[in-house]
Amino acid sequence: MSITENLKGNTIFGFRASNHQIDLKAKYIKLSEKHKLNEKCIPILSNELVTIFLLSCSNDINHTKKTIENYYKIKQLAPVLFNDRNTDSEEFQLTVNTSAFAPIHWIENNTVIIYCKMLDTNYRNCYMDQQLKVGIMTIDSIIAEYAPKDFIIIQDVKGIGMMHLTRVKLHLLKIFFNYIQEALPLQLKAVHYINANYALKQFISIAKCFIKAELFNKITFHSGFDDLHDFIPIEYIPSNFNGHLVSIEELQRDSVRRLRDMQTFWDAEEAMRKQCITKNDNRRLNKSVEDEIQIEQ
Repeated sequence: MSITENLKGNTIFGFRASNHQIDLKAKYIKLSEKHKLNEKCIPILSNELVTIFLLSCSNDINHTKKTIENYYKIKQLAPVLFNDRNTDSEEFQLTVNTSAFAPIHWIENNTVIIYCKMLDTNYRNCYMDQQLKVGIMTIDSIIAEYAPKDFIIIQDVKGIGMMHLTRVKLHLLKIFFNYIQEALPLQLKAVHYINANYALKQFISIAKCFIKAELFNKITFHSGFDDLHDFIPIEYIPSNFNGHLVSIEELQRDSVRRLRDMQTFWDAEEAMRKQCITKNDNRRLNKSVEDEIQIEQ
């Protein structure tokens, strides 16, 4: 079995599509044929993957179609964030050694909380492209494992200063926020920044031009950890965030192990996208991301 066939099977997703969702997929396929999505480098998708998109779009077929188009268009135009997801690479190892992306499943709400923190606050070790790549891989892993209804990001910004802003790459921020807001098959419920400081305020000022009002209104700033339990049950908060869970470092180790276990998935997902591009190789990527990435809304 090829790695592309492996992805089209059900070896990665932790659930099965229901009969109703399979019926909705049939409607999606019919709509896809009408709009010739195969000419837009959209590969053939499994029942489970289409189900994930349908759930994130409240089973709205037209919204699902737009989201899937945006999902593959952004991935096609931004290989720096979505290709070469090699968990054995030096770049990956450096990133997980310096930055924590630690998900935990809030079972009662079917929500996944991703705790983020700089483990090494030396700005010279801050590489935005690799951090965003691993962050997106983490989101992909929780979608595959849990198929949650939404997710929450909680980031401790302690130790992040003005010199970290020199590592910001605006074109990558634009791609990332486009992806989160227009293409990700998962709803972002809330963002919490802990130990908010002046550097964060400046970062938000920079990023705000890429953030829609709907997303901006989901952001909450905290001066410390004390009021986080007003939003999240204390049993779902890591010990170094003043909660009852294990530490974020321990959660990070579990997450890294999960990302490594998914290496076949990363390879197969990229191969499927590249195969689709090869079939449409008259579509050359000869423009910059900034010029090309016009996202359908």
